[in-house]
Amino acid sequence: MNSVVATSSLSKSWRPRWTEVTSFHFGNRWWPDGNGLDCAQFVNKSLRRNNNESSPAIHKFGLQWDSTFASGFNPNMFLTRCLLSAVCRKVRVVDLDAFSVRRGGISIPEELYTCKTLEILKLRGPFEVKAPPPDEEVEVFLPKLVHLELNFVHYYHVSGDEFIHKLIRGCPVLQSLRIERNQYFSDSKDVSWSISSPALECLEIYSHDDGCFKRCETLNFKLEIDAPALKKLVLIDRVAGEISIRGGGLLSID
Repeated sequence: MNSVVATSSLSKSWRPRWTEVTSFHFGNRWWPDGNGLDCAQFVNKSLRRNNNESSPAIHKFGLQWDSTFASGFNPNMFLTRCLLSAVCRKVRVVDLDAFSVRRGGISIPEELYTCKTLEILKLRGPFEVKAPPPDEEVEVFLPKLVHLELNFVHYYHVSGDEFIHKLIRGCPVLQSLRIERNQYFSDSKDVSWSISSPALECLEIYSHDDGCFKRCETLNFKLEIDAPALKKLVLIDRVAGEISIRGGGLLSID
């Protein structure tokens, strides 16, 4: 796959097999000079070639980029097209690894939050995601999602934290959750996190202040965990003022 991406061309003899590919992992880091626009055009072309009724379901869609990726174009439309194609192809794993795409955040299509086949969702930053405005009722229901990662992903808006709560509640069979974030970028001085999940077995929370003690001292931060099936808890927190944990028979706490 890497050699194909590097040459940005597909031979005629290989094209029939290309339509049978079920795992995609793209990244501008493999591209000469990290050219994001060329990479985006290649990814779009690849997905269009595979996006038809006879195409097999996508097992994994991975996209990786660095700070140079969005140079010269807006990545929102590109990312939307990629994720919509993946959802249409009944994707099971989505892995987005981005680094500061652009200030102002990126948009994730609402269809991803109702994907019936999605089992693993990894969003790894640092980057910002536009949370839906408070007056927009966005449905969240991921019936098969068992693993969720939100690493340095900031849902910015007045409803940012509330949307994360809604996202977790919309995953009825979620077993593993990992959250890593920097509290310095909180939208409010009063931050209350409530993680409630009936099936959750493993919870990892890494909360950083990035050395900005003066800013973090002004935060009124509360963390509440309600997970009756919880078996493992990893909690590294330097800024939480109040922590409340309600769980079942915990096997291990780190």
